[in-house]
Amino acid sequence: MLKDDPQIGPADLDAYVDDQLTQAQRAQVEAHLSRHPDAAARVMRDLSLRRDLRRALAAPPAPRPLLGAARRLA
Repeated sequence: MLKDDPQIGPADLDAYVDDQLTQAQRAQVEAHLSRHPDAAARVMRDLSLRRDLRRALAAPPAPRPLLGAARRLA
């Protein structure tokens, strides 16, 4: 992946965003990002999207009155 191929590709950037790289691999990607602003911008957008999705999925449950109404409608 990263060791044998100095070229960092989209799969490497995705793995970086998903926190699936070793420390050494992360350092390689970060060095790449420091030299390639377009790739860095993509990673920042992806990290922002991941953060927003996590927040949305961690939203508190609906209030009890709404749950009761939903059950009656089902």
